[in-house]
Amino acid sequence: MKKFFILILILFFIFSCGYKYKSAKLKTPVKIYISSIENSTREPRLHNFFTEILKDEFIKRKDTYLVTDSEKADLILKGKILNFNYSGISFSVKDRALEFRASMKVEITLIDKNGVLLKTNYFNEYREFRTGISGNRNIDVGINENLRTIIYKKISLLIAEDIFDWMFAGF
Repeated sequence: MKKFFILILILFFIFSCGYKYKSAKLKTPVKIYISSIENSTREPRLHNFFTEILKDEFIKRKDTYLVTDSEKADLILKGKILNFNYSGISFSVKDRALEFRASMKVEITLIDKNGVLLKTNYFNEYREFRTGISGNRNIDVGINENLRTIIYKKISLLIAEDIFDWMFAGF
């Protein structure tokens, strides 16, 4: 009988303690205006990539409408890219960077249609990327334009998803 009771307890804990992450879902659709994100970095086109990816994140969601006029919006999202860094983390025998770690920090502010500040938050993400150097090639491509675009897009997408969930958690 004691073994049966222990087995039931073990099964109870196994099946009841699972963690499930769910993206935020809204009960009623919300109209969002996203202003162009400011860029405080030395990366000249980063804000363009980030703004477009952020807008795409809200367009693909069924429970938000992206509007082009702030007067028609329920919520206004403003932001600033505060920091973008990359550095080598893996090197070849000839001291050529094989992998980079790129990181980005963004400040996002949410304002209601009456201009009242609702909340502000900071978002950080980082990822590692390979440079494309292989074998014994004696070149250092660093972060070339193709890799730069990939980095911008991947990190921007991660932050955009975090922003959506942060905005609507608890709605």
